[in-house]
Amino acid sequence: MAMGRLIKASLLLLIVSGCATNKSVTDQIQPLSHRVIQLEQKVSALEKQLSDQDQKVTISLQNSESARNSAETVKTSLINTEKGSQNSAARAEAAAATSESAAARAESSAAKAEEAGNRAVKAFELQQRK
Repeated sequence: MAMGRLIKASLLLLIVSGCATNKSVTDQIQPLSHRVIQLEQKVSALEKQLSDQDQKVTISLQNSESARNSAETVKTSLINTEKGSQNSAARAEAAAATSESAAARAESSAAKAEEAGNRAVKAFELQQRK
């Protein structure tokens, strides 16, 4: 009989301690459920932040590409302006050389005219003396 009581007590203890009730399972899972929900919310918030950052990076890349294209356009314009300035400078130097040549010819003509005028004055004076 003592043995039977021991077996019954062991079975009762096994049943009470080994079986979980719905309430005890719910009580154990509820904190985990709340923690999973919090983690899902954090993951969702991080995914949104990542998406926002991705959009900002995309916009920044587009802006930098646009700025690079503008810089290339300005560079090309400056190169063309420089070439135009060099051409203008070359034409101005050629015009200055032509002007200097014309001035030299004018001075030469003026000297010849003065010499001719002096000869005419001498010829007139000689003729007056006769």
